[in-house]
Amino acid sequence: MHVHLHLVVETIGAAIVFGMSAGLSPGPLLALTISQSLGHGAREGIKVAFAPFFTDVPIIAATLFALSRIARFGSFLGIITVGGALFVSWLGVQSVRTSTLRRDGLSKAAGSLREGIVLNFLSPHPYIFWISVGVPLVLRTWPLSHAAGALFPVCFLSSLAAAKVAVAIGVGRSRKLLNDRAYALIMRVLGAVLFVLALLLLWKGVKLLSKW
Repeated sequence: MHVHLHLVVETIGAAIVFGMSAGLSPGPLLALTISQSLGHGAREGIKVAFAPFFTDVPIIAATLFALSRIARFGSFLGIITVGGALFVSWLGVQSVRTSTLRRDGLSKAAGSLREGIVLNFLSPHPYIFWISVGVPLVLRTWPLSHAAGALFPVCFLSSLAAAKVAVAIGVGRSRKLLNDRAYALIMRVLGAVLFVLALLLLWKGVKLLSKW
């Protein structure tokens, strides 16, 4: 029971870090969140923030189905996990290098949720993350704790949305509420945590490969 509780806490912690980093990292969805918040108020930016709940669920389901069928073949899951570590390292570099919060997005017409869903479906980031990091983590965790495996995507998407909601509210109320200095500091801290997570993923990937 203690081992399962520890795994649940560890999994939730990783999901929150990944989700916050994804939610605050510069990209098309963040740009749209800021753009809609500036052009139409925080409410429209918040709608964009919830787009991943609609786009990522089918991506997760499809990836789970595919990887669960091929994970049994030799070291494939280990290779995927090492690839995930490299991807997380890249996210860490991007976070550390971020110094300003871009506010130059073009104002869009209302219909924020629809635009956010289309934009996120066309972005490679959710596919890369779930194929290389998210779903392999769920597959490794599920046999040890069903609760931990199920909570990872829920906590990830919730943290991602919460981070973007915070940005939408901050930008919608006043540009000064989320200044460049505070944003850069948050991203550097998240970047450092991502490097640690990348090392843990690399270790798990090498461990999986060593079994074959």
